[in-house]
Amino acid sequence: MNYFDLHCDTATCLYDDGEDFENTDKIVNARDARLFDKYFQTFAFWFDDRTNIRGFDYLKKALGYFLDIKRTFPGKCVLAVEGGAGIDGNLDNLFFLKENGFSFFGLSWNGQNALASGNAFSPSEGLSSLGKEAVRILDSLDIVPDISHLSDAGVFDVFSQTRKRVVATHSCCRSVYPSMRNITDEMIKEIIKRKGLIGLNLYPKALSDDPKSEDLLRHAEHILSLGGEDCLALGCDWDGTSLFEEVSGLTFVQELFEMLKNTFSKEIAEKIVYDNAAEFLEVF
Repeated sequence: MNYFDLHCDTATCLYDDGEDFENTDKIVNARDARLFDKYFQTFAFWFDDRTNIRGFDYLKKALGYFLDIKRTFPGKCVLAVEGGAGIDGNLDNLFFLKENGFSFFGLSWNGQNALASGNAFSPSEGLSSLGKEAVRILDSLDIVPDISHLSDAGVFDVFSQTRKRVVATHSCCRSVYPSMRNITDEMIKEIIKRKGLIGLNLYPKALSDDPKSEDLLRHAEHILSLGGEDCLALGCDWDGTSLFEEVSGLTFVQELFEMLKNTFSKEIAEKIVYDNAAEFLEVF
């Protein structure tokens, strides 16, 4: 089967631990990547904007390390930033991202940085003036803004600053489970309208009080009910979060595909697991 995932933190973990894909116990590893006929994985370089310890210098070093070890990964790599702290408040650094082939840029994580606030910090604080300018530059560079983790006010600021596509690489539905890490129906409808992407997240606290596989189906069903058949994807958050009991790693994707196929249809399952994200990034 084919698999396209919109979010993992593996690149950061491998750099921090000095490992490569062949020599690691990370969930995204060379052995399990060979389970798939085609496998595209989005690797996010993560920045904890609660501490601001890591910034652009870290990004350059971690990216250089990743580009050296990616030969040990059997699939294809898509690059992303998770957290605006990664550019040190310098918008010129966005051009570095373009030069190095980054596809997605998340403006915040759980705290606050020079561009934006995360929902865990303050849902009501939107983008700073610098953050709004960052979105306009991203727009010109064809790097897609990622609203996962972003404050509610910040999400609507992003919508106001660009008419182009917007993604939520690893978010579920707030109306299904009221976690602030999830996105509202209004946000979902706007992403659908813009032909963006929403990646279902395996983060247990985004799914339910007692997370199970069926909860993923409930979130998927809700997005589909809002018209999201062509924008729904997977953003599993591998190596970035705890997992609930049923999730065994990448092998779970095959189980999830069967559940999606049996609940909806084979066509919709294929769209969610691979086709929508692949078409979005034109990798067919």
